[in-house]
Amino acid sequence: MRTRVRVPVRVRGLTLIELMVALTIGSILVVGAVYVYSQSSATYRTILPTVRHRRSTLGEHGSPRSR
Repeated sequence: MRTRVRVPVRVRGLTLIELMVALTIGSILVVGAVYVYSQSSATYRTILPTVRHRRSTLGEHGSPRSR
């Protein structure tokens, strides 16, 4: 005896509105990630000279070098 497999008549995909909403949410996430990256890079570039100066004036253990 044969069994019949029921196949839906119409397979529904995503609508244009759903795609636009997903694209908008994805774009907002990407812009946010780029913003956070650029801010952290700017902070790193700002702090780096101070860190280098402190490393050059302080010893390994944080105490001033004897001169």
